[in-house]
Amino acid sequence: MLNEPQGGFTYRRTAIGRCAELGSRLKRRVPSPDKKEIMGQLITMAVGQHTSEPNPKLRGPYLLQEDDDHRITMTIWRRHGPDCPERKKGRYSMKCSCPLWGDGCVNSVRVLRQSLATRNIRIARRRLGGLLDDYLESLNAGARPSPPEGNTKQIQAPQIVVRPEPEATAPEDDLADLKLLSNATKAYLANCKTNGIGDEAFRKYRNSLNKLVQFTENDEICLKRHVQRVADLKVIDLDRFRAGRKLAPITASKEWETIKSFFEFCVARELCPKNIAAMIKGPTIVDQNDVVPYTPDEINAIIDACSTFGLYGYERKRALAIVLTLRFTALRISDIALLRRDRISHTESGWRIFRTVKNNAAVYLLIPQILVDALNDVPPPRKSGKICRCYFWNGVSKPKSQISEVSETLAAVFRKSGVQDAGAHRFRHTLATELVGEGATFVEVADILGNSPEIVEKHYAKFSQKRQERVDTLMKIIHETAPKTRSKKS
Repeated sequence: MLNEPQGGFTYRRTAIGRCAELGSRLKRRVPSPDKKEIMGQLITMAVGQHTSEPNPKLRGPYLLQEDDDHRITMTIWRRHGPDCPERKKGRYSMKCSCPLWGDGCVNSVRVLRQSLATRNIRIARRRLGGLLDDYLESLNAGARPSPPEGNTKQIQAPQIVVRPEPEATAPEDDLADLKLLSNATKAYLANCKTNGIGDEAFRKYRNSLNKLVQFTENDEICLKRHVQRVADLKVIDLDRFRAGRKLAPITASKEWETIKSFFEFCVARELCPKNIAAMIKGPTIVDQNDVVPYTPDEINAIIDACSTFGLYGYERKRALAIVLTLRFTALRISDIALLRRDRISHTESGWRIFRTVKNNAAVYLLIPQILVDALNDVPPPRKSGKICRCYFWNGVSKPKSQISEVSETLAAVFRKSGVQDAGAHRFRHTLATELVGEGATFVEVADILGNSPEIVEKHYAKFSQKRQERVDTLMKIIHETAPKTRSKKS
């Protein structure tokens, strides 16, 4: 067993699982009447318990302390949420990021159950060791005597907290609970859901606000000032929060927009006096239009990489169809991953794909025959059944999982092609640059890409050789139609 000191106690990783494995190996050699006794002995060796009956509470990583008067055990477990995939495996499954809790038992009687206010197992062990120290001190001081024999009544645990708390005061009004930073962030996220924010944007909002809450819980200055409410935060606190994030300028700019929107939400509901996030200037973006479109050789290299990508034809055909769809439609990865078959239709003009709806009218894009053949050649997704409505998604897995799978496929193809800084988003810049070079207006490009004309002009309007040729042609027309003037002779 692995022993390491934690808070003055011995930490042991339980060997019950190993003993059970050893017992299964002896299954054929041990007679049935003796199996229970031998398994009890194995578990006794694992947990140091002088009885043949295993204690069901002693599972998972736990802290153990024994003396002549007391046997104290502290167990760490996760409180799984309703959507956690590890929920079915039980509270002692650690393969997730659900909150960690701790149980404490004295002489087989549970005296403590408390949240450890962390999701990190190392921090949980350290805090649990501190709780053990505090509890033993209270026992030695006579604050909580051990229960007499035969008494099964639960002992009241001492008031032990993981972090210092301010003095409890009566709420001033009905918004007292909502003024807490953790509750205010939940209210803001609920408001975003009500306003119809997409799942991906909602995930980013939640991540940024959770980081802010974790910062106030771990920052030493915030702990000394007992920062718990939104109004307790100061501008200097947000400066330290930004300095610790270490994000790229464009990512930091997007996150700061979320933080400012959150404080604006709090000001409107009188949770804080002013928007302190608006007092901080966001990061400077040197060039937002620095994405370089693909060259024809780079596009051919990516398409050729699809024929050597992966191990089987199933993967290669899917990769080729995904790349060609990006090339000729510039759809987003999420749209391609969940592309339905009924979005492709045939008319007198040729094959076309449904793009979006604008002004209650459908917008279609013509697509070449090579893309149609690649999509028709895609095998049905695995585990999709006899009828599958999508090209790449089987309809069984979660949409988020399918989007991640398509992203991983594209990343592998880009690595195989050897094209530097290759990415799916560059196909949108490539198509937009080609359209503008052929004389398309920003409004027309916006209809094709699904953006606004302002976004197209700001991010996608790359100056290309074809645009230069058009400028030269326009200038020649002006020169030829301009009235001829004669210079005066001196």
